[in-house]
Amino acid sequence: MKIAIHGRHLDIPANLSALALDRLGAALDRFSSRIAAIDLRLADLNGPKGGPGIEALAVARLVGGGELVVRGTYVAAETAIGDVSHRLAALVRRVGGRALQLAHGRT
Repeated sequence: MKIAIHGRHLDIPANLSALALDRLGAALDRFSSRIAAIDLRLADLNGPKGGPGIEALAVARLVGGGELVVRGTYVAAETAIGDVSHRLAALVRRVGGRALQLAHGRT
């Protein structure tokens, strides 16, 4: 599972990148056989004028095709990383459960 982190109007220092890799890895490692890659995009909504306002977009590209997307707006980048990691793991879990039910003929 490849993880990429991008920033728009926001520098991604090494400690923030390490936090993102750690949180995404911890939340999604057990699903690594289902996920080919994860792209995390963090954007400063206020641009150069500063102030709180981080938009986070996490896209999980699934093995065999398809994408799962989680988006949210947060006060801080650290909060954004933790929340989208948790929400993306929950989404992968739900989608995986539905796929198993469909494969076994249950609805």
